[in-house]
Amino acid sequence: MVKKNKTIDELFEEALVPEEEQSYRVPDNWVWTSNKHILNKMISVNPNNFNEAYFCYIDVEAIDNKCQEVRSPKEIKSSEAPSRARRKVKKDDIVISLVRPYLRNIAKIKIDNKNLIASTAFYVCSVKKGILSDYLYYYLCSPLATKYLIDNTRGDNSPSVKSTDFEKMSVPLPSLNEQKRIAEKVERLLTKIEEAKQLIEEVKESFELRRAAILDKAFRGELTWEWRDEKKLANLYEVVDLVNIQNVRLEKFEKECSLVTKGKKKARYNKPVYFGEVKDEELNSLPVIPEEWKFSYLGNISEIVRGASPRPAGDPKYFGGNIPWITVAEITKDEGIYLEHVSAYLTEEGAKKSRHIQEETLVLTNSGATLGVPKILKISGCINDGSVAFIELTNVSKDYLYYFLQTQTKKLRSLKVGAAQPNLNTSIVNQIIIPLPSLKEQREIVRVIELLFEKEIKAEHYSTVNSILNDIKQSILSKAFKGELGTNDPLEENAIELLKEVLQQNEK
Repeated sequence: MVKKNKTIDELFEEALVPEEEQSYRVPDNWVWTSNKHILNKMISVNPNNFNEAYFCYIDVEAIDNKCQEVRSPKEIKSSEAPSRARRKVKKDDIVISLVRPYLRNIAKIKIDNKNLIASTAFYVCSVKKGILSDYLYYYLCSPLATKYLIDNTRGDNSPSVKSTDFEKMSVPLPSLNEQKRIAEKVERLLTKIEEAKQLIEEVKESFELRRAAILDKAFRGELTWEWRDEKKLANLYEVVDLVNIQNVRLEKFEKECSLVTKGKKKARYNKPVYFGEVKDEELNSLPVIPEEWKFSYLGNISEIVRGASPRPAGDPKYFGGNIPWITVAEITKDEGIYLEHVSAYLTEEGAKKSRHIQEETLVLTNSGATLGVPKILKISGCINDGSVAFIELTNVSKDYLYYFLQTQTKKLRSLKVGAAQPNLNTSIVNQIIIPLPSLKEQREIVRVIELLFEKEIKAEHYSTVNSILNDIKQSILSKAFKGELGTNDPLEENAIELLKEVLQQNEK
């Protein structure tokens, strides 16, 4: 029995989204349809059957999801094609990853290559005649489309959207002329936003360079030379005494031991270790500092201890109490000097498996991609094994040390100690060399740094505009597909006729 073809009216009724299922109201001369009815069927190919030796491959990694563009397609031998290289794609098609759609890996293809293949992680959107590719591209980039995809994501290990669910996605459809006007205006507005973002990045980079220059001068003694001259004239200048620092550390330790012996308290730290004077061969590679200053190893001015983590992670025996759990993620979550609160906590049993640190302690991350970030604690709590703490700083301002460690971050990351991920053990941190003025001059240096940073920080605030610009971008994309950008002509033909023309096309 021959299957009867549906009439155009029947196809039209199927293509229309019922009013009760429409996400929001659109202008009267628009219609709601779905992806299934405006897209051609995807074409599957096998690169092994190509005559050419190589093909151009677009996988998810090739997409820059910040600007929704293809940035790094791969040239691959046809004989070595990955099993997922099966989606035929051409210039002006849109690829959208249905795996973890919240990442927004979407791009319009600008590459003109007959041997262009995309991963099966993508849905390849090839629009029918009467549908503007740019219009659909911007719609798929909008928060309206993203919300639908997230709501229809399934699975735990590799959360994704089914192709059939993507095809059911509702799309507001205006006339072809209105699609063009919307796409052109959105592109114009988004270009201005990207230009503004670029200017902000330039300001931020400039700020970072000026900040680095200030810190460089600070630890060469160039910010306080006038202060030193004034103190010298008044016979009030103090020269740093490394021997005295060691004596003070020993006295503190002996006093601590006597109290422990008497049962009045528990020992807080170990006997100070002296790492000796900085070696001549190391001094030769260090910058010139005032003659009254001295270079010292960090291990000579503080005990450096590493944190510890209860195992297994997440065990309710150890986690979920009321003792702050200070992790690398907490320390690096912002660029501020201080850590004032955390989101996770340990139990008393968990604290026994970790290392408890008092407030006002300086800590430094010592592992992972965010290695070498200092922070001053404004809370007491337990630090995990991804950080070290500086205990019993002697004749050294923690703020001075904080700013000095900021100058060492790049150097520490370049060491790349460890196999699976970069890691600094306490021995390495103990051997970091610091330029030391007297405690009074350290405090003066911190005062001048913060005064200069306060003037510069206004420039840094421009970076916060980025989030505002992102909000504006999302607002533009939302308004565009509600007919609220001021482009719609209510006297223009109804999109009903356009949709009927689209439905009559033979799918490619």
